[in-house]
Amino acid sequence: MGTDVDPSLMPFINDQLDVIDITRLSDEFPDRPVFWLAASLHTAYINQAALDIILNNVDDKDDQDRLKSQIKEQGALQELDQMQLGFNAIPLIQKEQVIRDLKKNIDCIFKTANERGVTMMFEAGMQKAMEAALELYQALNPQWARVGYAKLCTDESKPILYLTINQSRNVT
Repeated sequence: MGTDVDPSLMPFINDQLDVIDITRLSDEFPDRPVFWLAASLHTAYINQAALDIILNNVDDKDDQDRLKSQIKEQGALQELDQMQLGFNAIPLIQKEQVIRDLKKNIDCIFKTANERGVTMMFEAGMQKAMEAALELYQALNPQWARVGYAKLCTDESKPILYLTINQSRNVT
């Protein structure tokens, strides 16, 4: 099997891989703040309008300068310590809307997976609250797809990372 990737499956523009970063999002959305959270949950893509709001919510000038420098270098917010600044800047009404739509959005994820014949989904950063919510969701909404996840373990006597597979019931 070759390592070549079918170009029609990748986001290319003029034979170059399309990159999402603060410059591109600022060009495409100059008049409104944009905060896109990557599915990996390790990166948040923002535009300059969003960065301005985030910086207005950071009191310490050194923290503001550090964040500006990191964004210039990275093009996006990386990992929770940076992304949390963005989460903190999101208006409460928008956070409430995400919570209200959570079941609908999870339904959509599982429905799409079922339609595509997916039998296993994996979450790489499971938190206890997320695990409990997912288990409750699956108990009330059986799915064809099983869910596996990696959890971080803070107990030094155990491995740092361990995997769990949650066997969901099949829809009949």
